[in-house]
Amino acid sequence: MGNEQGMMMKAMKFLALAPLMLASPALAQPLSEAEREAVDAIISSIEVGKAPGYAIGVVRGGETVFEATDGLADMSHGNAITPDTVFNIASVAKQFTAMMILQLAEDGRIDLDEDFRTYLPNAMPGIEDEITVRQLLRHRSGIRDIFDLWGLTGITWYENRLRNREAMALLNRQTDLNFAPGSDFLYSNSNYILLAEMIANVTGEPFYEVANGFFASLGMDDTLVRRRYGVVIPDLARGYMNFGSWLENPDIANTQGDGFVYSSLTDQLAYEAILQGAPGPLAPELIELSQSRPEGGGYGFGLEHTDTNGLHDIYHQGSTGAYNAYTLRYPEQRLSIVVLSNASNLPIVQAVNNIGIALLGDALPPAPPPSQPSGPRNVVTMEAAYDAGTLAAMEGRYVNAETDTVIVLEQGEGMAFTMSKNGRARDAVADGYDRLVWNNYVFRGVRDEAGNVIALSVDNNRIRNVRFDRED
Repeated sequence: MGNEQGMMMKAMKFLALAPLMLASPALAQPLSEAEREAVDAIISSIEVGKAPGYAIGVVRGGETVFEATDGLADMSHGNAITPDTVFNIASVAKQFTAMMILQLAEDGRIDLDEDFRTYLPNAMPGIEDEITVRQLLRHRSGIRDIFDLWGLTGITWYENRLRNREAMALLNRQTDLNFAPGSDFLYSNSNYILLAEMIANVTGEPFYEVANGFFASLGMDDTLVRRRYGVVIPDLARGYMNFGSWLENPDIANTQGDGFVYSSLTDQLAYEAILQGAPGPLAPELIELSQSRPEGGGYGFGLEHTDTNGLHDIYHQGSTGAYNAYTLRYPEQRLSIVVLSNASNLPIVQAVNNIGIALLGDALPPAPPPSQPSGPRNVVTMEAAYDAGTLAAMEGRYVNAETDTVIVLEQGEGMAFTMSKNGRARDAVADGYDRLVWNNYVFRGVRDEAGNVIALSVDNNRIRNVRFDRED
């Protein structure tokens, strides 16, 4: 970056850090001088360097009271990020898919407690369990995550033009679940892809058209679901990663419902204002339902609920390639903080959390005293109940028809194995009885009554117990 461009960047950052003093101060509660200084100090800790950057803003009492931007939207042209710059908001988009489902439920077109295949016939025919729409919304369906399934097959999803069509083809081959529906929680992007397909089927229109109409009704003119990879998006911030030097990281995949919504800080803050009571087309009852804490806590309608510092907060983070986004709400205090970024290495989540704490002020309860250890810790060393001879039984060829994937295990020296997945060899190592690990994958041997290894059970992040039957 030349000196002239560097000076431009500093100027843009300085101007962007100026808070917005808007109308209706009694409602908006503009930042006090002390709050402004605290927020500025937190934001200054986000060291953007030469590129790229972020856009961050605060809504309080139904009004935007602060905005800041820094960095570049496009390194090749030196375009600075502004509040109107458009980012991929990744999984933060799930709240909008959920809101569209709730609208259809309010209109009587969907029952949240019906099996989702009532509205999407022929989906996942190999799964006999009833899976309700509500279980999809809350990630309690047991359906395996599509991106981890693609990874299991050897597909690097972010390097391929994968769409809902390819996702449904793989999901429709599934014959088992991570767990019985409703019995557990495990985040799965598949749930929200299925919800998008439901919306399209119920309305008779492509999901992206329904979604873009929804955003238009809210006045979110910068926000859209991308129809396909290659569509020109005005004012788009390109995604970048820094591995010693900056590299562009395009978002080639284009699944819908789970993410791939493109939006600006201006639009996201406008939506937060509507949730806090600013004029808009959403009925108050619908807003209240969408933000309600689910029974038992945890994940609700495209949003996570927890208690932080003694206060109920609602949040969601999104990450796709180089893009990162994070929304944090304190509903009872009518406070929201939103950040969008086109760089994968910026500490934006920590910054937003710290801004929330700084602005809550007297609403925060006193910090509890630090807990004291009850006594000395007893550390017990367990001797491994396995050896190289036992592990040799895991050598073989294993097949999973759901993903059309073949795994071949070959034992090396001692506890070392070569694991070939669809012909791609990797080094795995034993770390337990009949158990091998490679990266996030765990391979467990399944033995019959005679003690023979007849199958592998494979886990990886958001997929569990994927069975590979032995074929030697």
